Amino acid sequence: MITSQILKISIIAIVVLLGFVTILFFYLVWMNRRQQRKEKRITQYFEQHEKDWYNYLVNQSPFIKQKEHKTNLDAVDKLFVTYMLTINNEEVRNRITNYAELNMKPYYLKQLQSKSLVQRINVLHRALLCNFSFIVPIIEKQLKAGKVESIEEYLLLLQIISKYNSNLFLAHMYQPRLALHEYEYNVLLTKVDPTYIEQFQDNFDELPIELRLSLLTFFSFNANFGDNDLPFFESLLSSIYTEIRIRALKDIASFGMISSLEPYRVFLKSTYWEERLMLAKILPFSNDSQAYELLKQLMMDREWTVRRQAAVSLKSMKQGRRILQEIIEKNEDLFAAEMAQEVLKVG
Repeated sequence: MITSQILKISIIAIVVLLGFVTILFFYLVWMNRRQQRKEKRITQYFEQHEKDWYNYLVNQSPFIKQKEHKTNLDAVDKLFVTYMLTINNEEVRNRITNYAELNMKPYYLKQLQSKSLVQRINVLHRALLCNFSFIVPIIEKQLKAGKVESIEEYLLLLQIISKYNSNLFLAHMYQPRLALHEYEYNVLLTKVDPTYIEQFQDNFDELPIELRLSLLTFFSFNANFGDNDLPFFESLLSSIYTEIRIRALKDIASFGMISSLEPYRVFLKSTYWEERLMLAKILPFSNDSQAYELLKQLMMDREWTVRRQAAVSLKSMKQGRRILQEIIEKNEDLFAAEMAQEVLKVG
């Protein structure tokens, strides 16, 4: 009896499952055909109006407004992206922006307020690419209300608003509504106006720690920083955050100059080998004879990479080869002597 009931239940389950799979199959077939029909209509639109759009966008000829059929609007949207990715000059961008604002504003605003995250992200990409300023009021409301679902959407919203509302952008950079990690800040710093970078540098201590670290990484790849910025980086050497100190040392090492030895001596006894390593890289920038003594001590460091860098730095200095030879001859520290010998052999 029990076996018979189990068999019946199993058969019913199989029938239901097969029914579900069949429905899903036909649904996917229907969706695929629907998409194919849509792509065909878009292709036909391109063939019919390609010359008209070229004359309007490139030759700046008058253009007759198209019928506001959904497929037509999808085709025009796709055409905008194609032009911006292939031609991308300011005149073409302005004409795209003007046309979109006059004739397609409801189309884009509907997508921006859609429940579909994919649609919202797509229209935000369009807004960045084509400078759709008409969506800014909606974006301002979303950011002020904190109604953001994903990091990707949040980053796009911030990139757009940075062009139109600096106060709102800065408020979110200082106190983000979603947790932003260093990588996300890296993305934003490479996209925003350079004036924001200057403001972040001036208010460095007020920034979230992740933004501070990102900013230091940004500086390390920026060739526009020099002598006048050295005091800023040297002021960070006393930070309570180890990673900030290390990155500040890396940035200073990329400059090739220091003010004096004093801010750097403390790193000789650092418990972090990365700080001792950066000290070994930086010491050749000093004209103080004490730099040689500090490098000699670093030659006896417990970390191979620090000893190696100290030897390489000595070798690059005026009296460095003589000192390395003395370390070999005295042989007071076996590891230091071996490293000195190894580096000198290189030539």
